[in-house]
Amino acid sequence: MEQRRGGLVSRRAIACVAALLLLGGPAGAAREKPAPKPSSLSPANPGFEEELKGWSPERPVGLGHGRVGVTEEGAAEGKRAALLRGTSIQATVGLTCEPVALPEGGAHLLIRLRYRMAGRPESAELHLRPLDDKGQVLLPVEEYPHVRARLPLAEEWSEFSRVCYLPPQAAAYDITFRLHGEGTLAVDAIEGRALRPEEFTVPSQGARIRGANSDAATVWYETSLKKVYRDARTPEAEIDAVEIAAARGESEAFQIVLVPREDADGVRVRWQDLLGPGVLHREHGRAAWVEYVNVTRPRAPLARIGWTPDPLLPDDSRDLRGGQVQPVWLTFTVPKDARPGLYHGVVQVESAVREDYYGYYSRSSLPTIRIPVKLRVRDFALSDEPALTTMARITRCPPEGREAFRENLRAHRVTGEAYAGPLPVRVSPDGSVALEFAPFDEAVEPYLAKGLRLLNFPGTFLGDARGFFEEDHQWHGLELFSPGFNQAFTSYVYQVARHLREKGWLGHTILQLWDEPSRETREIHRRLASLVRAVAPDVRICLATLPDSELLADVDIWNVPLPDGYAEPAIRAFRERGGQLWGYDSRLYSLDVESSSIEMRAYPWRLWRYGFSGAEWWSVSEWLGDPYTELDRCGGQNGGGFLLYPPREGAGAPVNSIRWELYREGVEDYDALALLAQRHAAACERLGVPNGSFDVEPLLARLTGRVARSIADATRNPRDVIAARELTDRLIEMASASPPCVARFKEDRKGVFLEGLTRPHAQVSFGGMKARANAAGRVRFALPDEWRL
Repeated sequence: MEQRRGGLVSRRAIACVAALLLLGGPAGAAREKPAPKPSSLSPANPGFEEELKGWSPERPVGLGHGRVGVTEEGAAEGKRAALLRGTSIQATVGLTCEPVALPEGGAHLLIRLRYRMAGRPESAELHLRPLDDKGQVLLPVEEYPHVRARLPLAEEWSEFSRVCYLPPQAAAYDITFRLHGEGTLAVDAIEGRALRPEEFTVPSQGARIRGANSDAATVWYETSLKKVYRDARTPEAEIDAVEIAAARGESEAFQIVLVPREDADGVRVRWQDLLGPGVLHREHGRAAWVEYVNVTRPRAPLARIGWTPDPLLPDDSRDLRGGQVQPVWLTFTVPKDARPGLYHGVVQVESAVREDYYGYYSRSSLPTIRIPVKLRVRDFALSDEPALTTMARITRCPPEGREAFRENLRAHRVTGEAYAGPLPVRVSPDGSVALEFAPFDEAVEPYLAKGLRLLNFPGTFLGDARGFFEEDHQWHGLELFSPGFNQAFTSYVYQVARHLREKGWLGHTILQLWDEPSRETREIHRRLASLVRAVAPDVRICLATLPDSELLADVDIWNVPLPDGYAEPAIRAFRERGGQLWGYDSRLYSLDVESSSIEMRAYPWRLWRYGFSGAEWWSVSEWLGDPYTELDRCGGQNGGGFLLYPPREGAGAPVNSIRWELYREGVEDYDALALLAQRHAAACERLGVPNGSFDVEPLLARLTGRVARSIADATRNPRDVIAARELTDRLIEMASASPPCVARFKEDRKGVFLEGLTRPHAQVSFGGMKARANAAGRVRFALPDEWRL
C-alpha cells in the first residue's frame, strides 16, 4: 500500500499549497467597489477602534451558527478588538475588510496582527486575495496566488505575520478572517506594509581571490548560503584563500564563481591534496556545476523569476560562455580518522586544449587557475548516526536506480525513506491472516546495511486528507471495524510486530495509520490506534496533523505541519506525556525564493530551538514532468515535491540540488548542537558543577536564537549562521578538553562575554585566545564582534 501511495499525487503535494499559504479559496462574493487611492497598505480601521467601520461580516453558514462584533474586554492594543464567535461545531463565520489599494508594480506585502482564541474551534484562518482595479478577485489562483494561513491555537494575545507576493496586475487586496467551529477568535492591531528588497535578499559574503584573477577570467568566492544568480556582480572584497572548517565526518561546501572573458571549452575543476598534520586526499573532495532552471511564474512569497540556480550537475567538464557567470559547487568531506588542525591545499581550474589554424598550434581556452584553500579540521567528530531523525520518501525513481537514491539519502544524513520492501499478505474472509516474510526480510536487510534506520510498519497506512487510499474503503476486502476486520487487523499487527521484534527491527519502525485526518477520519484513527495498542503496545504510532488534545493518547510521534501547526499548549501537553515531535515545513521546497539556501540550512536550527527531534520530507523525487523545465507541476510550487533531480542518463545516481545540500549542512549543525549538549553535561559532571549554575539550555538557546528567529522564520544573513556554528564548535572543543571547561554567556556594562568554569589555574583555549583560570576555576573571554549573539 505504501508503494502504491508513492505513485499518487500525495496529500503533501496538495498541502504544500496550504503550507506555502498561496492557494486560499475565495472569501465570499467579490465586491464591485473600486479600490481606493493608495495611502496605506494597512486595512482601514486596523485596530477596530471605530467598531466595524471598513469591515463587513461574512454571512454564517446556516442560521444561529455565530456572530461577528467587537469586544472591549482586554484588547491587544487600544480599547477594542474584533471578535468572531462560532456557536456550533458546524459554524463558519467571517469578517472581511474593504479593498486596500496597492502601489503600481505590485508589492511584497508583510501582514502583521495580534490575535487570540478561546474554546475549541476547528480552525481559524486568514485569507488574502489580490483584486483588480474594479475590486474583482484576480483568477486563476495558479497565476495570481492567494494566501490562506491557519492561525495556530493561542489562548493569550499572540503575534502573527505573513509575507505574500502581489503581482503588478493587482490594484488592491482584501483580507478575510474565518472561524470554523465552536469558539471565539479575537483580532487586533492589523498592519500591512511593503517590504524593501534589502529586507529579504541574502547579503553576499563573496570576495575575489588574489592571484586567481586575470585578463582571461574573473574568479571569486561565495558561501554556500548565498545563491549566485546570473546577474551577480563581482565583489569588491579580496581574500588570499578560501577558509572553511569542519568536524571529522562532516562535509563542508562553498562556491567558486568563474566569469571567463571569452568562451572556454572543456573546463574542469579539481581538488588537490590538502596538507597539514596529515594528508587529506583529493578523493574526499567533489565539484559540481551549478545549473540554472527558468522560473517563469513566481509561486512563493518573495519569489524571483528568471534563471535560478538549483541543480548541481556532477559533469566532469563544462563549456563556459564568455561573460557569463558560472558558479562551481565545491564540497570536502573530512574523514573520521583525520588529525585535527589546519590543512592547506588548492582547487585547480583548467580547460581543454583548443586547436587553431587547422591544428598547426594549440592553446588552452582558459589559463590554469589555482585557488588556495585552508581547511581547519575540528578536534571532534560527528556521530555516524544523526541526532535529527529525517524521513525522506522516494516516490519516483528508475526501478533499477533505487539503491543509488538510498545511498544519496544516507550521504545526506537521512535516517530512512520509510518504505523498505513488500510484505505479501493473504487475508481470508473469516479474518485469518497469512504472511510471507521472506521477501520483506530480503529487502530490509540490505536497506539497514546501508545505514538507513527508519522503516514504516508495512500494510497499515490506510488514508490521508483526501480519504481512503483504496476506492472501496476497505482493508483487504474487509469493512473497517467489522468483526472480521478487527480480528484480521489485530492478527496482522501482532504477527508483524512480533517478527520485527524478533529481528531487532522494531526500534527502527514507525506505524502510520492515517495522514492529516479530517474531523471525520480522526475517529477512525483513534479506533485503529486502540486496536494497535491492544496487541502491540511497544509500536510507535506516528501521526501527521495539527496537535489535538483528544488524540494525545493515540500518538507517540507527532508530525506537526510547520509553522502554522505549532500550538504551544498542545505541544507542551504532548511533551509532558513523553511524546516525540517531528515537523514538516513544505514552504522550504520553494526554489524560487532567493533565501531558500539559508532558510533550508536554518531549518534544523528551528527544529532544535523548539524541541523537535525529527523532520519529514513527503517526497524528494515527486517529478510529475521534467523538473529541469517544469518546476511547478506539484502543488503549484516551484520545486514542490522534489529536492533531487533525475539522473541525466539511465539509472545513475540522482542529481543533488542546492536545497538538498544545505539541508545536509543543517542536519550537521543539529548534530553539533546535540554533541555540545552531551559534552557540556559530561564536563559538568567531571567538574562537579552545581545544577543551575552552568546549565546548557540557556547556552543553546542563545546559539540557536541567532539563526532561528521563531518557529516560522530564520535569519537571512549568512554571518549569523557562520558565527553560531563557529561558536558551537569552539564550545564543544572547550568542553572536550583536558581538563574540560564549561561556559555560559554573561553581560556587563561593556557587553556580552563568555565566562568559563574549569579546574583552578588551568589554561583554557577559545577561538585562538588563551587564558588561565583563577583560583576558583573561572575564566573570561571577550567575544569578537562577529560572534556576539
